[in-house]
Amino acid sequence: MKNFSVDLLIVTALPEELAALDVLFDFRNSPVLIGKSTYCYVNENIVCETTGESFAAAVLCLNAMGNTNAGIDVANALQDLNASYVFMFGIAGGVKSEVDLADVIVPDKVFYNAHGKQYSSHRDSRPEVLKIDPILLQRLHTYNFHSQSEKDYKVRVGPLAVGEQVIASSNSVSELQKLHAKMIGIEMESYGVGLAVLKSGQASSFVAIRGISDHADEIKNDGYRSKALKNAADFFVGFIKSGLLPKKRADSNQLPKFIAIHHLSLYRRPSVNQAVQNYLKRLQSFDVIELPIDQVDLFIEGSLVDPLQALHRQKEILTRLETILQEHPNCELGYLGLAHIPLMFHMGYEINRREVCVFGNGYNGGEWIDLPEKSVQPSFYVEGIPEQVSQQNGDVVMLMSISYAINSPEPYEVVDQPLAHVHIRAEIPQLGLIDSKQVLNVFTEIFRDTLQKINNRFPYAQRLHLFYAGPPTLAFRCGQQINRNIDPEILVYNYSRREFPNYRWALNLQTSEIIE
Repeated sequence: MKNFSVDLLIVTALPEELAALDVLFDFRNSPVLIGKSTYCYVNENIVCETTGESFAAAVLCLNAMGNTNAGIDVANALQDLNASYVFMFGIAGGVKSEVDLADVIVPDKVFYNAHGKQYSSHRDSRPEVLKIDPILLQRLHTYNFHSQSEKDYKVRVGPLAVGEQVIASSNSVSELQKLHAKMIGIEMESYGVGLAVLKSGQASSFVAIRGISDHADEIKNDGYRSKALKNAADFFVGFIKSGLLPKKRADSNQLPKFIAIHHLSLYRRPSVNQAVQNYLKRLQSFDVIELPIDQVDLFIEGSLVDPLQALHRQKEILTRLETILQEHPNCELGYLGLAHIPLMFHMGYEINRREVCVFGNGYNGGEWIDLPEKSVQPSFYVEGIPEQVSQQNGDVVMLMSISYAINSPEPYEVVDQPLAHVHIRAEIPQLGLIDSKQVLNVFTEIFRDTLQKINNRFPYAQRLHLFYAGPPTLAFRCGQQINRNIDPEILVYNYSRREFPNYRWALNLQTSEIIE
């Protein structure tokens, strides 16, 4: 009998699921008795390939399928093991409209569908919902984002239906989809395991990782079980060894949280956590939680082919951000963006006046730069604002030439007889002009002051058409300055030299409408 704490408790329901973890455990040895009744296979030295840190892990195969047995076994195991993380691992049925066979699913919430009321004519379902730890979920999402090009399967995040019966009926699947239209999977243990973790009184985090072995319909068979388990094990083991799962220590609750929004479009860059290890030294004293916005696959030959889908993904991240901020209201928030201008304005606009740390871009090596406090302030000009107030209705065109001079005639042709052409321009537009927090704040204030003057001179202006050539940091900060209650609707235009016209689409920040 042995007593100790582990970093990871991995729970499986079937022996074949246990066997799929052979890369982590030596099953030639006998299971170890932990505490009074828990037999587990144990590996006290799972080494993270990027940090060199080691994890202690135990894998428990349940005595029987179902949520009740799962909950009892895991509750006993947690008393003996005091695990930091609990993973439910194995196979599940998938919803055909949402996932393919052998894909991997990670639930963001679990619907337990055993409760309800039975009438003579129908059954009224009253599901209980268990939410997954948003920080652990986001770390899995980050790993998937940075490793997806290496996989021959997809990883889907979404709701999971859990019950007490094996489902092999498309009609039953349709009924479960009524609980949530985007249900991705169906299985029999995750609610019991998650509830045991929640009620353990320990600071344990729970999530499930499942491979899709069938579609829970009438043609349910075992043809994809082996492939589904192989893919689930590949994803799970890769995540454990990636360095994205922090090893919890006695003082881990004292580490301040830093939420890093990592916004990428045309190119993939190293993760923020890698940047922290290599050169963003200031963030090494934080528990960094990375929120990647993955839009890279929406580009074909350098052009964004689906701006609406890109915007949808941003909104999903903003929803996740709010969940994390509710759990950690005192965390710091950072933005590391290198995306299309309208999308970066949109992120700033949605986050708005919340304090956010932004980082500069190294144009030579591609690294993120922690901006210094001060530098030499460049000269700038604001042109085109009339002295007199106009009572006319109409639109205003605004240009911002910071990194490059906007010389295209298109901004002057987008509106017929605008109220004004306003131009904010650096005396010498160039890359790297925003090289300190001081300069960033100066240009941010210029933008807000110019908006206010436009509001004063044109109180009946309906729209402002914005053409921007500047760094990501300033685009995000300017988006934060826009007030939906005071300012006219602002359309931010996207420039691409590969397309004609060069400004093919715009994003209305207030309405989230993509305008071609």
